[in-house]
Amino acid sequence: MTSIDIIRKYFFWYQYIKKRIYSFLWCVFLGNPRKSVFLHRRFHSLSMSEHTNHSIFLRAMEPEDIDAIFRWENDPKVWVDSASHQPFSRKALSQFIEENSGADIYSCRQLRLMADKEEIIKCDETGELQKNVFCKHFTVGCIDLFDFDPYHRRAGVGIIVDNHYRRQGIGLQMLLELEDFGREHLQLHQLHCSVASNNKASIALFERAGYSRCGVLNEWIFSDGKWIDAFMYQKIITLS
Repeated sequence: MTSIDIIRKYFFWYQYIKKRIYSFLWCVFLGNPRKSVFLHRRFHSLSMSEHTNHSIFLRAMEPEDIDAIFRWENDPKVWVDSASHQPFSRKALSQFIEENSGADIYSCRQLRLMADKEEIIKCDETGELQKNVFCKHFTVGCIDLFDFDPYHRRAGVGIIVDNHYRRQGIGLQMLLELEDFGREHLQLHQLHCSVASNNKASIALFERAGYSRCGVLNEWIFSDGKWIDAFMYQKIITLS
């Protein structure tokens, strides 16, 4: 690892830790975060209502993420747009988290980030506004960079949003957060992805995020006994 790679790696972790500290201080000054778990059970259904406010931030994987990752990676619906064709064991995924949570993207050419929703709750169970507000973090998905090419400054994108948090605009926020990260910390020029032609939700998501369809891979995916085309998308994320 060169000195430049070491500097980039430590700069990434510096930015990550700084963001977590800011988030912690936000909770401390706005309310008692210890009450947030109790409040979340009552206001889970209000996460997108006028009574709450939330934002999405990306972070490194932690061992505690194993349950969510195990659930996502063993969902056959996810396999269609990935290279997976069989279930993953909990042991294999735990090893993946351990090896990749602090991995250097410049050496392994890939990076997985977890997406947390920071929810700020502003009312009690009767709907009345409170004097204090509380915040809580919920893991809502993960997003991947792969085929990272630092010379041509590009990378592929893969995204998973937990079933409980879909159709809430969270996937779009995750993509925009990833763009900021890639542009500011990895100096990426563009992001790209491929989507099965019958995956209407993912197509709508990437097009809403500003990705442009740039090609078609004919009969690229074999699923349920038939061949499916794959649409290629890309987005230039730096200013010309």
